Amino acid sequence: MLSLDRNKDYGPSLRVLKRFCAILLFFMCWTAGRHWPHPVYYLSSMLKVAFVMCLAFALIRRERFADADLNYWDESLAYIGIAVLLDCLEG
Repeated sequence: MLSLDRNKDYGPSLRVLKRFCAILLFFMCWTAGRHWPHPVYYLSSMLKVAFVMCLAFALIRRERFADADLNYWDESLAYIGIAVLLDCLEG
């Protein structure tokens, strides 16, 4: 069985997860409504910009890579992973 540490505060990780989902949803709605006939190409480009911005925020805030809580490093890796996947699907 999986045991969860009840004393651990998951607040920071949940904030990162909510921010990631909100930004991804916004990007998807924006590209679906504005960038026809190739919305996947534009979504991939927007995710790459988000990747760079998250890297910059992680460096400015001096966050630890592979920390116990989710942070800008994890968010940036998620963005670039989805962008590369979209590039492979469209290619």
